[in-house]
Amino acid sequence: MAERITMKDLARMAGTSLSTVSRSLNDNPAISRQTRDHIKGLAERYGFDFNMSAKSLATKKNSTVGLIFPESLDNPDNFSFAGMLLRNVRAVLEEVALDTLISFSRNHYTGESNIQRLLGQGKVDGLLLVQPHFEPGDFEAIRSSGVPYVLLHFLPEALPLNEVNYVYVDHVLGGKLATEHLIEQGARSILCITERERQFKERTEGYRLAHRERALPLYEHLIHSCDASFEDGYRTIMENSRNLKDIDAVFAQADITGLGALAAFREIGVRVPEDILLVGYDDIRMAAITYPSLTTVHQPQQELVRKACKRLVEMLHGAERTPPYQETLEPWLVYRATAPAARN
Repeated sequence: MAERITMKDLARMAGTSLSTVSRSLNDNPAISRQTRDHIKGLAERYGFDFNMSAKSLATKKNSTVGLIFPESLDNPDNFSFAGMLLRNVRAVLEEVALDTLISFSRNHYTGESNIQRLLGQGKVDGLLLVQPHFEPGDFEAIRSSGVPYVLLHFLPEALPLNEVNYVYVDHVLGGKLATEHLIEQGARSILCITERERQFKERTEGYRLAHRERALPLYEHLIHSCDASFEDGYRTIMENSRNLKDIDAVFAQADITGLGALAAFREIGVRVPEDILLVGYDDIRMAAITYPSLTTVHQPQQELVRKACKRLVEMLHGAERTPPYQETLEPWLVYRATAPAARN
């Protein structure tokens, strides 16, 4: 072949998964001898050069990364966001022949820590932690285990952030971008629908900052905290329906909340964007295909995952772990119908 063959090419030719290719090349007995011989034959025939450091990792360890979700993502409103994150993690890790073990922080039935159980049983070689907070003992168990980890998407408020590995998004900037856009479109009374977790507090700080920088009055009664859900977005608008004549824009700090607000506006006959502007946050798939399409702040999730996985793989291959790896990415605004770049 003219181009260098990859494990993905071998998987396609053999009609198997990347994981099966990796295990076959490592002569893992869990794969049948016939399959191992077939894949090794393809590798030899097409001149595949199996990366020796990856081979060393795979033969000495499980080649498994634990992706630990929080309980807050175990509900239908968050399936879209969790699905996008999982798809991006899978794409990166399978490319380097690492398996993904998906779990939540606690056992739903026993209440016991899944994190401590996985570590104690030696089931994972590294951890991607999507956790807004840790239960007592969980993070200490991670540190004492020596298993490399990267915090992804969330930054728990109780952790000493100068000591941990993370890839995060600048949510103060994201909140500021959303609010600035609404202000630039003429909005002066902006309903802010937020939540209680750290990232939402930072988005609200961006909302406040945009007002301060323009010396505009900030109305505290317009900041409403609720769950990031379709139902709460809908409910917040319906509860404020009598005051909508005094509101010219809404900043919903999660797209799913914005979609609930949009449904409420539709029900009570308020036109978006003609009567009121609306901006969401996250840029989930539904934001682009709903009607009218939702202007939103895009979280660079693909880059977020790629950087976190890259650093985790480096640590799995023996890279220095100090100083801790810390990177904050910038979000950007995606202009759609609910708050277009220019109003007619």
